[in-house]
Amino acid sequence: MNGLRGEPMDSVDSSFLTSNKFEQFIRIGDYERNQDITLSIPNTEGVYAVVSPHYPEKRFLIEGTGGFFKRKNPNVPEHVVLKNWVEGTHILYLGKAGGTDKKGKISKAALRDRITTYIKFGYGYDIGHWGGRLIWQLEYSRDLLIYWRICNEGENPVEIEKMLIRDFEDRYGKMPFANLRH
Repeated sequence: MNGLRGEPMDSVDSSFLTSNKFEQFIRIGDYERNQDITLSIPNTEGVYAVVSPHYPEKRFLIEGTGGFFKRKNPNVPEHVVLKNWVEGTHILYLGKAGGTDKKGKISKAALRDRITTYIKFGYGYDIGHWGGRLIWQLEYSRDLLIYWRICNEGENPVEIEKMLIRDFEDRYGKMPFANLRH
């Protein structure tokens, strides 16, 4: 897999995405020019990954671009951003759309709606996508790619996301940069 500028993505990250069946992606910044770009995202349950196409750098904004959902400031202090940074990976966040949690709560969210809400939150809309909000404190958030994977019948996106985060933690010793909990 190559980045936007033709730079090869780290083979470990590329292998992680490929082996976990992430196939398609959109660039966050393309939403600005064409909001219909999200129509290419399947309207079904699945998981998604926010990935830097080039080697990610520690270039943060004190005031990110995320919306203030329910008047809550989505920004965290710089020391929190730095504490969450993960060196050596292009994968910055792992999320889910749909599934059943351990308490039996069912989410009917689809990839298209969840990713669209995520992007809109990053463009400053006051809508609820609190997870992954550290992404919007990166100077280059518009360059990031969102890959997705459809869950097959019988697969639970909640469990797939947990497995992906565990695999990531095994490799890097901590959760992806913008995953604050799981």
